Amino acid sequence: MINLIFLPNLIRNRVEIRDDKLYLYFGFFKDSMEIASIKEVRKTHNPISSSAASLDRLLIL
Repeated sequence: MINLIFLPNLIRNRVEIRDDKLYLYFGFFKDSMEIASIKEVRKTHNPISSSAASLDRLLIL
């Protein structure tokens, strides 16, 4: 049961840039945003800022 929850997060954890969009994949979740709408990118260690498997994270504004 634990593998069903955590294994997809470790296997499917990537970022892709295609056309003019940024695609974020994490486990069963997928999100996208227009690159032109990004105003700022900052480094953060906030654990609630993302569902990332690491504490070294980027905050995209």
